[in-house]
Amino acid sequence: MLSLERINEIKKIIKDNNLINKSLMQIAEENNIIIKNWKLDNLTDDNVSLSGAIFKAEENKYAIFINENDSEYRQRFTIAHELWHFFLHKDILDKVDTIIDRKESQYLYRNTDFEEINEETRWMEEEANEFAWNLLMPEEKFLELYKKYTIPQLSQIFSVSERAISTRFYYLSKRYDK
Repeated sequence: MLSLERINEIKKIIKDNNLINKSLMQIAEENNIIIKNWKLDNLTDDNVSLSGAIFKAEENKYAIFINENDSEYRQRFTIAHELWHFFLHKDILDKVDTIIDRKESQYLYRNTDFEEINEETRWMEEEANEFAWNLLMPEEKFLELYKKYTIPQLSQIFSVSERAISTRFYYLSKRYDK
């Protein structure tokens, strides 16, 4: 789990870049990123479905591919997640060309070389999820609304999957239960 200090740094990046008031498409456009729906099921040797991937398309241009078979809400979370890889792991992306996320594991892999996850990779994925949660479901607003609405209602309010709502609440409760 990320430290509270790191989580606050992620929130600061969102605030400093005024990302909270922009659509995901606007953020992508401003950073020369195109977003494409693509069939990302069964692309790997072990037939694992992928949720998303970000590629360096050419010099200073990038592409996020999202699984066309995922729900719209799942796709939104995937786009936000992949945007973090662009913002903070761009140096890695520029070296390896591709960062791919598996749907089932939410682990990050590079260059379609699906190795075992390591600590650095786990840390990068946790950051990307934290960024997506804070971008799509800002903590203060989330905690306020969580008291008033059901998970399905919150899913509609924030335009994310019910799983994203449940996971967001789980990590926030772990953070504040200490």
